[in-house]
Amino acid sequence: MTMMTTPLPVAEMHRMIDAHGAAHVARALVRALLARRRRAPRPAVPDRLRADVGLPPVEREMRFHWDLR
Repeated sequence: MTMMTTPLPVAEMHRMIDAHGAAHVARALVRALLARRRRAPRPAVPDRLRADVGLPPVEREMRFHWDLR
């Protein structure tokens, strides 16, 4: 019997939506797509969204303070 699994990009999008909210993720993706149209060198999914998905709150807080420096 084969297991039905979600494709990796879909699962990652679900994790980002759960962590940040649908509106925030949609806004970030639209900005990334518009930037790609202008040929700006930006990743398809901004690092600030992907970086803290699934991290415990303590590590998320530490990463936030390191990003400020």
